[in-house]
Amino acid sequence: YKTAKYTVEQPLLIGGALAGAGGRLREGYSAYGLPLGEAFQLRDDLLGLFGDPGRTGKANADDVCGHRPTALLAETWRVAGDDDRDRLRALLGRRDLDEDGLHAVRDVM
Repeated sequence: YKTAKYTVEQPLLIGGALAGAGGRLREGYSAYGLPLGEAFQLRDDLLGLFGDPGRTGKANADDVCGHRPTALLAETWRVAGDDDRDRLRALLGRRDLDEDGLHAVRDVM
């Protein structure tokens, strides 16, 4: 949510303010910008875990090893059972996570 605000919604609102947009138009910018920003962030999370690092420029394990609170992790946690949550607890934040550990995280997500 935070990323959606500063990557999409806030720039739209700033542009609107500079152009003299009224309140109703600014509300429209927010209604458009927040879902777009959330979609962007979810795609970024998916590419960060499942994408090709050669194409994305992101190491697959960055968010997992850094135990970053991504939208993907939040949704996974919401729907995961106790066993899967235990698996994630054991793996998230480990700087020494190997390919097998990363594969286990991917399986849960």
